[in-house]
Amino acid sequence: MMMMRHLAWKDAQTIRPLVVAAVVGIVFLHLTVVVVGAMTTPSASDMAGVFVSLWILMPNLVALGAPALLVGGEEESGTLNWLRTLPVSWQQVVDSKFLVGVAAVAATWVAASIVLAIALSVAGSMNLYEREMVSISGVLNLGFFSLLLLSTGFVTAYLFRSPVTGLITLIPLIMFLYVIALNVGNWI
Repeated sequence: MMMMRHLAWKDAQTIRPLVVAAVVGIVFLHLTVVVVGAMTTPSASDMAGVFVSLWILMPNLVALGAPALLVGGEEESGTLNWLRTLPVSWQQVVDSKFLVGVAAVAATWVAASIVLAIALSVAGSMNLYEREMVSISGVLNLGFFSLLLLSTGFVTAYLFRSPVTGLITLIPLIMFLYVIALNVGNWI
């Protein structure tokens, strides 16, 4: 159990710059939209649309980048082979990376949601699409997509052991899996 905690700590330190960059990006991009909006006076609906798009984009960028950093980065630095020599099962290594990835994506969703709530109080009105995205079913759908993106990213990262190859393979694969998941969900 102690080794698992150390693995999770190491993985959290590896992914921390990505999460910090995403949160800083969320705040900076929202402030930029507000400042530019103050100078150009766009409609409140246009600003709300940009805010909702940023809210969706940033956590999914973390979900996209986490597997590449946690697996591909270790493969390139040679520490993935070193992990196999530790007195810990390979399943614990995988679990640690996945749980840290889930926590990073969840933390980014929370930060993005807080900034979105503040930004929407500035923007005011939302159109039907934006209201649907921030509804309970929309949030669940977006959360599912982030989890599917993260899971598929880990699969491709472990298969190819290369961050670039894993990411290139991930893009068409995630769309295929998401369409299948939606169709199965609608069928059920």
